[in-house]
Amino acid sequence: MSQPLKNFYLARRNPALSADAFARRWRRHGELAMSLPLWRYANGYQHCDVLAAPPADAAAQIAPAWNADYDGVGIVYFDSPADMEQLGVHPEFPTLLADESGAFSEAVANTAVMTTEQELRRRSGVAAKLIAFLRARDGVDAATFRRRWDRHVGLVLGAEETERLVLRYSHNHPIEQDAVDDGNLDVRTRISIGLTDIAGVAEIGFASVADLAAYLALPSRRTIGEDLETFVDLARSEFVATNEVVMAPRRVAP
Repeated sequence: MSQPLKNFYLARRNPALSADAFARRWRRHGELAMSLPLWRYANGYQHCDVLAAPPADAAAQIAPAWNADYDGVGIVYFDSPADMEQLGVHPEFPTLLADESGAFSEAVANTAVMTTEQELRRRSGVAAKLIAFLRARDGVDAATFRRRWDRHVGLVLGAEETERLVLRYSHNHPIEQDAVDDGNLDVRTRISIGLTDIAGVAEIGFASVADLAAYLALPSRRTIGEDLETFVDLARSEFVATNEVVMAPRRVAP
């Protein structure tokens, strides 16, 4: 497997920190990561601070999935599993792990999901995002989920009213242990201890929180939500509204 990886983690703050203090402490943690020699193995890094509450006009169908238990979503890009392996086994990686307890309530690896990205729309100017950690309905296997999710794209991006609002849209597909070379033992271990029941992570980018709210209030959201319910267990899924803070820009090949 040589596909680039996109590692998401759902962050809960250390209980001793306020929301504002957490954001500052998280940034310091990120700066530490980027200062270490191991950082040469990463290719892009984002901090997405979870908004205090979902937009007031959140679509009714996805309301049960809005989650206020998390304070941030971290996203780290790698060019390959081998690069992630090198970061994870680097002699200075324990330094980074030791710093996690100052920012987070638990180890990042426990709330992470490693994915490959299917980028369906890519435009600049994203300042707010809807990130959905999706769990499949009972009886929907991985192949069926992928097929139904691919069809779902047409509802999200096909409507004329979403053309202006949605700047970026991606489906992020969790990878399985048997898709990773046996040589990448650290990567294989991390896959087994994170959010192992996530069927996919959707990431939708907007120019502002107001545009995110406008998207959720669109008449077409009803149809989108009803279709989502046919293959996603919304009660067990988690939606968060966030900003996007680019800690390190992604190097994308021309």
